[in-house]
Amino acid sequence: MPFAYFLPGAALKPYIQSYWTLKGNDDTYDILYPDGCIDMIVNLGGKFVVTQKGVVLEERGVYLGGALTEAIYEKIPAGVYLLGVRFAPGCFGHFYPSRLLSDLRDDCIQVNSEFAPPTQELLQDPITALDGFYTEKLADFHHPVKDAAAKILQSGGNATLNEIAAICRKSPRQTERIFKQHIGLTPKQFCRIVKYSCTQELLAARAPEETILAIALAAGYYDHAHLAREYKRISRWTPSGK
Repeated sequence: MPFAYFLPGAALKPYIQSYWTLKGNDDTYDILYPDGCIDMIVNLGGKFVVTQKGVVLEERGVYLGGALTEAIYEKIPAGVYLLGVRFAPGCFGHFYPSRLLSDLRDDCIQVNSEFAPPTQELLQDPITALDGFYTEKLADFHHPVKDAAAKILQSGGNATLNEIAAICRKSPRQTERIFKQHIGLTPKQFCRIVKYSCTQELLAARAPEETILAIALAAGYYDHAHLAREYKRISRWTPSGK
């Protein structure tokens, strides 16, 4: 797989899910699945066109990638070298000024080069450069959406809007607004993505005798059809790979 993932330093682990690289060759295809996270991306290789999204990542450009609601299937040609930082849900505000993250949903926008360490440092030793950069930028930031996101992750995406609103101590309408501000998704969208991710894990660990219906019920879906419908909405495939 062309994606490779690396853990940040211990002090950053509560806020940064991973660092990652994406390198390609002429025969490489890969899939980026939704996970509810925001990414900072630096293009350290040649120009890369994400055809599914109509996005062009220019050489040495710095970008913010919003939370996805559907998988991206893309050919990764030779010369592609992307370096990314995947922020834990609700933790973008620890490092960057507040912005309406729903404006980034399913999109990728170019930002100022100051959003990332100097390119030369990233080429020489990316992990050290990123750890130093984000350790220096780390700031106190607490918002109830972080606690709500943690609850949703803990529940495998099985939380109601009223439960989420109670954690946020907001009305359901206010909760929708702050989720779009700090996560980039509505609570319902975020729950759907988390449930999908948990379902992927259950399918990967599925025993030979375990049915798709059993997986569906364990993940919190009503039945096999409900799982298949939701799974295909995000991945374009059914749980059986069709």
